[in-house]
Amino acid sequence: MNRYYIPTKVLFGKNALESLSQEKLDFRKALVVTTNGTSVKTYGYLDRVLAELRKCSIEAVVFDKVQGNPTHRTVLEGAALARKEKCDLVVGLGGGSPIDSAKAIAYMATNEGTLWDYLKSGSGKGMEFPHEPLKIIAVNTTAGTGTETDPWSVITDEERDEKIGWGKEGSFPLIGIDDTTMMTTVPRELSMYQGFDALFHLAEGYVHPLASDLSRTLSLRGIALIRDNLPKVYRRPEDETARENMALASLIGGMVECYSSCTFEHTLEHAVSSLYHDVIHGAGLIAISESYFNHLATSKKLNKELIELARVFDPKARSAFSFANALKDFQRKCHVDKVDLASFGIEEKDLPKIAKKAQSLAPSEKDFSDPLVYSYRDIVNILERAYRA
Repeated sequence: MNRYYIPTKVLFGKNALESLSQEKLDFRKALVVTTNGTSVKTYGYLDRVLAELRKCSIEAVVFDKVQGNPTHRTVLEGAALARKEKCDLVVGLGGGSPIDSAKAIAYMATNEGTLWDYLKSGSGKGMEFPHEPLKIIAVNTTAGTGTETDPWSVITDEERDEKIGWGKEGSFPLIGIDDTTMMTTVPRELSMYQGFDALFHLAEGYVHPLASDLSRTLSLRGIALIRDNLPKVYRRPEDETARENMALASLIGGMVECYSSCTFEHTLEHAVSSLYHDVIHGAGLIAISESYFNHLATSKKLNKELIELARVFDPKARSAFSFANALKDFQRKCHVDKVDLASFGIEEKDLPKIAKKAQSLAPSEKDFSDPLVYSYRDIVNILERAYRA
Protein backbone atom coordinates (compact mmCIF):
# COMPACT_ATOMS: atom_id res chain seq x y z
CA MET A 1 0.00 0.00 0.00
CA ASN A 2 1.23 3.51 -0.83
CA ARG A 3 0.56 6.38 1.58
CA TYR A 4 0.69 9.95 0.28
CA TYR A 5 0.82 12.71 2.86
CA ILE A 6 1.93 16.33 2.65
CA PRO A 7 0.14 18.54 5.19
CA THR A 8 1.90 21.79 4.17
CA LYS A 9 -0.14 24.54 2.53
CA VAL A 10 1.97 26.12 -0.23
CA LEU A 11 1.56 29.70 -1.42
CA PHE A 12 3.26 29.81 -4.83
CA GLY A 13 4.04 32.42 -7.45
CA LYS A 14 4.81 36.09 -7.94
CA ASN A 15 4.28 38.10 -4.72
CA ALA A 16 2.98 34.99 -2.93
CA LEU A 17 4.32 36.37 0.37
CA GLU A 18 1.60 39.01 0.33
CA SER A 19 -1.01 36.26 0.72
CA LEU A 20 0.31 35.27 4.16
CA SER A 21 -1.73 37.93 5.95
CA GLN A 22 -4.88 36.37 4.48
CA GLU A 23 -4.24 33.16 6.41
CA LYS A 24 -5.79 32.60 9.81
CA LEU A 25 -2.70 32.60 12.05
CA ASP A 26 -3.18 32.40 15.79
CA PHE A 27 0.37 33.19 16.93
CA ARG A 28 1.77 35.87 19.20
CA LYS A 29 5.50 36.02 18.49
CA ALA A 30 7.76 34.56 15.80
CA LEU A 31 11.45 33.78 15.73
CA VAL A 32 12.53 34.67 12.19
CA VAL A 33 15.49 32.45 11.30
CA THR A 34 17.73 33.59 8.45
CA THR A 35 21.36 33.52 7.31
CA ASN A 36 24.40 35.41 8.51
CA GLY A 37 24.76 36.81 4.98
CA THR A 38 23.39 40.11 3.71
CA SER A 39 21.17 39.25 0.74
CA VAL A 40 17.81 38.95 2.55
CA LYS A 41 18.42 42.37 4.09
CA THR A 42 19.97 44.04 1.04
CA TYR A 43 17.10 43.06 -1.24
CA GLY A 44 14.43 43.85 1.34
CA TYR A 45 13.17 40.29 1.84
CA LEU A 46 13.53 40.38 5.62
CA ASP A 47 11.65 43.67 5.82
CA ARG A 48 8.88 42.22 3.64
CA VAL A 49 8.49 39.21 5.94
CA LEU A 50 8.47 41.35 9.08
CA ALA A 51 5.86 43.65 7.53
CA GLU A 52 3.66 40.70 6.62
CA LEU A 53 3.91 39.31 10.16
CA ARG A 54 2.86 42.71 11.52
CA LYS A 55 -0.24 42.56 9.31
CA CYS A 56 -1.01 39.28 11.09
CA SER A 57 -0.48 40.99 14.49
CA ILE A 58 2.54 38.75 15.12
CA GLU A 59 5.59 40.22 16.85
CA ALA A 60 9.00 39.06 15.63
CA VAL A 61 12.56 38.66 16.82
CA VAL A 62 15.27 38.01 14.22
CA PHE A 63 17.90 35.27 14.54
CA ASP A 64 20.37 35.85 11.69
CA LYS A 65 23.27 33.51 12.45
CA VAL A 66 22.68 30.51 10.15
CA GLN A 67 25.68 29.37 8.07
CA GLY A 68 25.74 27.83 4.58
CA ASN A 69 25.97 24.38 6.17
CA PRO A 70 23.83 24.98 9.29
CA THR A 71 25.39 23.77 12.54
CA HIS A 72 24.11 22.10 15.67
CA ARG A 73 25.59 24.88 17.79
CA THR A 74 23.57 27.49 15.89
CA VAL A 75 20.38 25.43 16.24
CA LEU A 76 20.78 25.27 20.02
CA GLU A 77 21.49 29.02 20.17
CA GLY A 78 18.38 29.77 18.13
CA ALA A 79 16.26 27.46 20.29
CA ALA A 80 17.50 29.19 23.45
CA LEU A 81 16.50 32.56 21.98
CA ALA A 82 13.05 31.25 21.04
CA ARG A 83 12.52 30.07 24.62
CA LYS A 84 13.83 33.33 26.09
CA GLU A 85 11.54 35.42 23.86
CA LYS A 86 8.59 33.04 24.46
CA CYS A 87 8.07 32.53 20.72
CA ASP A 88 5.23 30.30 19.58
CA LEU A 89 6.17 30.28 15.87
CA VAL A 90 9.38 29.82 13.87
CA VAL A 91 9.73 31.40 10.43
CA GLY A 92 12.57 30.20 8.21
CA LEU A 93 13.58 32.80 5.60
CA GLY A 94 16.01 31.96 2.82
CA GLY A 95 17.16 28.72 1.21
CA GLY A 96 17.63 25.25 2.64
CA SER A 97 20.00 26.30 5.42
CA PRO A 98 17.72 28.68 7.36
CA ILE A 99 14.60 26.62 6.72
CA ASP A 100 16.31 23.39 7.81
CA SER A 101 17.58 25.26 10.87
CA ALA A 102 14.09 26.58 11.60
CA LYS A 103 12.77 23.01 11.69
CA ALA A 104 15.45 21.91 14.14
CA ILE A 105 15.00 25.05 16.26
CA ALA A 106 11.25 24.43 16.40
CA TYR A 107 11.88 21.03 18.01
CA MET A 108 14.70 22.09 20.31
CA ALA A 109 12.77 25.12 21.57
CA THR A 110 10.31 22.75 23.25
CA ASN A 111 12.60 19.83 24.14
CA GLU A 112 15.60 19.56 26.45
CA GLY A 113 19.09 18.35 25.62
CA THR A 114 20.65 18.41 22.18
CA LEU A 115 19.38 17.48 18.73
CA TRP A 116 21.82 14.56 18.67
CA ASP A 117 19.96 13.07 21.64
CA TYR A 118 17.05 12.46 19.26
CA LEU A 119 18.70 11.56 15.94
CA LYS A 120 18.59 7.91 14.92
CA SER A 121 21.69 7.76 12.69
CA GLY A 122 25.39 8.52 13.13
CA SER A 123 26.18 8.97 16.81
CA GLY A 124 22.63 10.06 17.65
CA LYS A 125 21.07 8.51 20.76
CA GLY A 126 17.73 7.79 19.09
CA MET A 127 15.50 9.17 21.84
CA GLU A 128 11.94 10.26 21.06
CA PHE A 129 10.99 13.92 21.34
CA PRO A 130 8.69 14.14 24.39
CA HIS A 131 7.12 17.46 23.31
CA GLU A 132 5.60 18.73 20.08
CA PRO A 133 7.61 21.41 18.27
CA LEU A 134 6.66 25.00 17.58
CA LYS A 135 4.83 25.53 14.30
CA ILE A 136 6.91 26.47 11.26
CA ILE A 137 6.41 28.80 8.30
CA ALA A 138 8.98 28.46 5.50
CA VAL A 139 9.61 31.47 3.25
CA ASN A 140 11.76 30.07 0.47
CA THR A 141 14.05 32.28 -1.64
CA THR A 142 15.82 29.60 -3.72
CA ALA A 143 14.95 26.86 -6.21
CA GLY A 144 16.76 23.76 -5.00
CA THR A 145 15.92 22.04 -1.74
CA GLY A 146 12.13 21.73 -1.73
CA THR A 147 12.40 22.02 2.05
CA GLU A 148 9.44 24.42 2.18
CA THR A 149 7.09 21.48 1.61
CA ASP A 150 8.86 18.49 3.16
CA PRO A 151 9.82 17.51 6.74
CA TRP A 152 13.53 17.02 6.13
CA SER A 153 16.30 18.97 7.83
CA VAL A 154 20.07 18.53 7.45
CA ILE A 155 22.29 19.74 10.30
CA THR A 156 26.06 19.51 10.82
CA ASP A 157 27.76 18.94 14.16
CA GLU A 158 31.26 20.28 13.58
CA GLU A 159 32.65 18.73 16.75
CA ARG A 160 31.52 15.26 15.65
CA ASP A 161 32.18 15.91 11.94
CA GLU A 162 28.70 14.56 11.26
CA LYS A 163 26.12 15.92 8.83
CA ILE A 164 22.81 14.15 9.29
CA GLY A 165 19.43 14.43 7.60
CA TRP A 166 16.37 13.84 9.75
CA GLY A 167 12.68 14.66 9.80
CA LYS A 168 9.50 14.18 11.81
CA GLU A 169 5.85 14.83 11.08
CA GLY A 170 6.09 18.00 13.17
CA SER A 171 8.85 19.39 10.96
CA PHE A 172 6.51 19.74 7.99
CA PRO A 173 5.99 23.51 7.67
CA LEU A 174 2.49 24.68 8.41
CA ILE A 175 2.82 26.99 5.41
CA GLY A 176 5.48 27.05 2.68
CA ILE A 177 5.89 30.19 0.57
CA ASP A 178 7.53 30.24 -2.85
CA ASP A 179 7.48 33.92 -3.80
CA THR A 180 9.31 33.91 -7.11
CA THR A 181 10.07 37.65 -6.90
CA MET A 182 12.58 36.68 -4.19
CA MET A 183 14.51 34.31 -6.46
CA THR A 184 15.75 36.47 -9.33
CA THR A 185 18.61 37.91 -7.26
CA VAL A 186 20.29 34.55 -6.55
CA PRO A 187 23.76 34.62 -8.21
CA ARG A 188 24.15 32.61 -11.42
CA GLU A 189 26.62 30.03 -10.05
CA LEU A 190 24.63 29.40 -6.88
CA SER A 191 21.45 29.07 -8.97
CA MET A 192 23.12 26.26 -10.91
CA TYR A 193 24.12 24.42 -7.74
CA GLN A 194 20.60 24.77 -6.35
CA GLY A 195 19.03 23.62 -9.60
CA PHE A 196 21.12 20.46 -9.64
CA ASP A 197 20.18 19.77 -6.02
CA ALA A 198 16.54 19.76 -7.15
CA LEU A 199 17.45 17.54 -10.12
CA PHE A 200 19.06 14.96 -7.86
CA HIS A 201 16.09 14.94 -5.46
CA LEU A 202 13.97 14.01 -8.47
CA ALA A 203 16.39 11.49 -10.01
CA GLU A 204 17.26 9.78 -6.72
CA GLY A 205 13.58 9.61 -5.87
CA TYR A 206 12.98 7.86 -9.19
CA VAL A 207 15.40 4.98 -8.49
CA HIS A 208 14.62 4.77 -4.76
CA PRO A 209 13.09 1.47 -3.49
CA LEU A 210 10.09 3.40 -2.14
CA ALA A 211 9.30 5.07 -5.47
CA SER A 212 5.73 4.71 -6.74
CA ASP A 213 3.89 5.49 -9.96
CA LEU A 214 2.90 8.86 -8.49
CA SER A 215 6.39 9.84 -7.30
CA ARG A 216 7.95 8.75 -10.60
CA THR A 217 5.40 10.75 -12.59
CA LEU A 218 6.31 13.79 -10.51
CA SER A 219 10.04 13.10 -10.95
CA LEU A 220 9.83 13.02 -14.73
CA ARG A 221 7.84 16.25 -14.84
CA GLY A 222 10.26 18.02 -12.49
CA ILE A 223 13.34 16.86 -14.41
CA ALA A 224 11.80 18.07 -17.68
CA LEU A 225 11.22 21.51 -16.13
CA ILE A 226 14.87 21.66 -15.04
CA ARG A 227 16.07 20.45 -18.46
CA ASP A 228 14.19 23.28 -20.17
CA ASN A 229 14.77 26.10 -17.68
CA LEU A 230 18.05 25.83 -15.77
CA PRO A 231 20.19 26.73 -18.82
CA LYS A 232 17.88 29.72 -19.36
CA VAL A 233 18.55 30.88 -15.80
CA TYR A 234 22.28 30.67 -16.52
CA ARG A 235 21.92 32.77 -19.66
CA ARG A 236 19.49 35.30 -18.16
CA PRO A 237 19.32 35.18 -14.33
CA GLU A 238 16.57 37.83 -14.45
CA ASP A 239 14.27 35.55 -16.54
CA GLU A 240 11.19 35.45 -14.30
CA THR A 241 9.46 32.66 -16.24
CA ALA A 242 12.49 30.37 -16.06
CA ARG A 243 12.90 31.18 -12.36
CA GLU A 244 9.25 30.33 -11.69
CA ASN A 245 9.55 27.03 -13.56
CA MET A 246 12.68 26.18 -11.56
CA ALA A 247 10.82 27.02 -8.34
CA LEU A 248 8.06 24.64 -9.42
CA ALA A 249 10.60 21.90 -10.20
CA SER A 250 12.17 22.36 -6.77
CA LEU A 251 8.76 22.21 -5.11
CA ILE A 252 8.00 19.00 -6.98
CA GLY A 253 11.35 17.67 -5.76
CA GLY A 254 10.26 18.31 -2.18
CA MET A 255 7.06 16.37 -2.86
CA VAL A 256 9.06 13.47 -4.30
CA GLU A 257 11.17 13.44 -1.14
CA CYS A 258 7.96 12.93 0.83
CA TYR A 259 6.58 10.16 -1.40
CA SER A 260 9.95 8.50 -2.09
CA SER A 261 13.32 9.69 -0.72
CA CYS A 262 16.94 10.53 -1.47
CA THR A 263 19.53 7.80 -1.94
CA PHE A 264 23.14 7.17 -0.98
CA GLU A 265 24.28 9.94 -3.34
CA HIS A 266 23.07 12.43 -0.74
CA THR A 267 24.73 10.46 2.04
CA LEU A 268 28.03 10.62 0.15
CA GLU A 269 27.74 14.38 -0.18
CA HIS A 270 26.94 14.70 3.52
CA ALA A 271 30.12 12.76 4.27
CA VAL A 272 32.11 15.18 2.10
CA SER A 273 30.68 18.39 3.58
CA SER A 274 30.72 17.08 7.15
CA LEU A 275 34.52 16.97 6.83
CA TYR A 276 34.94 19.94 4.46
CA HIS A 277 32.47 22.47 5.80
CA ASP A 278 32.79 25.01 2.98
CA VAL A 279 31.51 22.62 0.29
CA ILE A 280 28.18 23.86 -1.09
CA HIS A 281 25.69 20.99 -1.03
CA GLY A 282 24.60 21.23 -4.67
CA ALA A 283 28.20 21.48 -5.86
CA GLY A 284 29.11 18.38 -3.85
CA LEU A 285 26.26 16.47 -5.49
CA ILE A 286 27.39 17.57 -8.95
CA ALA A 287 30.92 16.30 -8.24
CA ILE A 288 29.63 12.88 -7.16
CA SER A 289 26.71 12.42 -9.54
CA GLU A 290 28.22 10.96 -12.70
CA SER A 291 30.25 8.43 -10.74
CA TYR A 292 27.31 7.50 -8.52
CA PHE A 293 24.82 6.93 -11.34
CA ASN A 294 27.40 4.98 -13.36
CA HIS A 295 27.81 2.74 -10.30
CA LEU A 296 24.05 2.16 -10.27
CA ALA A 297 24.21 1.31 -13.98
CA THR A 298 27.05 -1.16 -13.40
CA SER A 299 24.84 -3.11 -10.98
CA LYS A 300 22.35 -3.82 -13.83
CA LYS A 301 19.53 -3.75 -11.24
CA LEU A 302 18.10 -0.45 -12.44
CA ASN A 303 18.39 -0.61 -16.22
CA LYS A 304 14.73 0.25 -16.81
CA GLU A 305 14.65 3.20 -14.40
CA LEU A 306 17.95 4.70 -15.58
CA ILE A 307 16.96 4.44 -19.24
CA GLU A 308 13.64 6.14 -18.46
CA LEU A 309 15.51 8.97 -16.74
CA ALA A 310 17.94 9.27 -19.66
CA ARG A 311 15.05 9.57 -22.12
CA VAL A 312 14.01 12.86 -20.53
CA PHE A 313 17.19 14.23 -22.13
CA ASP A 314 17.52 11.88 -25.11
CA PRO A 315 14.39 10.01 -26.32
CA LYS A 316 16.63 7.52 -28.15
CA ALA A 317 18.57 6.43 -25.03
CA ARG A 318 18.99 2.65 -24.82
CA SER A 319 21.62 2.10 -22.13
CA ALA A 320 21.52 2.38 -18.33
CA PHE A 321 24.77 4.35 -18.61
CA SER A 322 22.99 6.95 -20.77
CA PHE A 323 21.67 8.82 -17.75
CA ALA A 324 25.15 9.53 -16.34
CA ASN A 325 26.22 10.64 -19.83
CA ALA A 326 23.17 12.90 -20.07
CA LEU A 327 24.02 14.40 -16.68
CA LYS A 328 27.54 15.26 -17.86
CA ASP A 329 26.21 16.87 -21.03
CA PHE A 330 23.65 18.87 -19.02
CA GLN A 331 26.36 20.01 -16.62
CA ARG A 332 28.26 21.38 -19.63
CA LYS A 333 25.17 23.29 -20.73
CA CYS A 334 24.94 24.79 -17.24
CA HIS A 335 28.71 25.48 -17.02
CA VAL A 336 29.33 23.30 -13.96
CA ASP A 337 31.03 20.35 -15.68
CA LYS A 338 34.43 21.23 -14.14
CA VAL A 339 33.13 20.77 -10.58
CA ASP A 340 34.83 17.76 -8.97
CA LEU A 341 36.08 16.76 -5.54
CA ALA A 342 39.53 18.14 -6.30
CA SER A 343 38.01 21.58 -6.98
CA PHE A 344 37.01 21.78 -3.29
CA GLY A 345 40.63 21.54 -2.16
CA ILE A 346 40.24 17.91 -1.12
CA GLU A 347 43.45 15.90 -1.46
CA GLU A 348 43.23 12.47 -3.08
CA LYS A 349 44.88 10.87 -0.04
CA ASP A 350 41.86 11.97 2.01
CA LEU A 351 39.32 9.98 0.00
CA PRO A 352 39.54 6.93 2.33
CA LYS A 353 38.66 9.20 5.25
CA ILE A 354 35.56 10.41 3.39
CA ALA A 355 34.71 6.81 2.49
CA LYS A 356 34.87 5.72 6.12
CA LYS A 357 32.61 8.60 7.10
CA ALA A 358 30.13 7.65 4.37
CA GLN A 359 30.31 3.97 5.33
CA SER A 360 29.23 4.83 8.86
CA LEU A 361 26.01 6.19 7.34
CA ALA A 362 25.65 3.68 4.49
CA PRO A 363 22.43 1.66 4.15
CA SER A 364 22.40 -1.97 5.28
CA GLU A 365 20.63 -4.86 3.60
CA LYS A 366 17.64 -4.19 5.87
CA ASP A 367 17.58 -0.47 5.02
CA PHE A 368 15.45 0.89 2.17
CA SER A 369 17.33 4.15 1.67
CA ASP A 370 19.08 3.02 -1.53
CA PRO A 371 18.57 0.32 -4.18
CA LEU A 372 22.07 -1.06 -3.49
CA VAL A 373 24.25 -2.04 -0.54
CA TYR A 374 27.72 -0.46 -0.55
CA SER A 375 31.01 -1.95 0.55
CA TYR A 376 33.92 0.23 1.61
CA ARG A 377 35.59 -0.58 -1.72
CA ASP A 378 32.47 0.49 -3.64
CA ILE A 379 32.49 3.85 -1.86
CA VAL A 380 36.19 4.44 -2.49
CA ASN A 381 35.72 3.62 -6.18
CA ILE A 382 32.86 6.12 -6.51
CA LEU A 383 34.92 8.83 -4.80
CA GLU A 384 38.03 8.10 -6.87
CA ARG A 385 36.04 8.46 -10.11
CA ALA A 386 34.51 11.69 -8.79
CA TYR A 387 37.88 13.20 -7.86
CA ARG A 388 38.69 14.61 -11.31
CA ALA A 389 36.00 15.78 -13.73
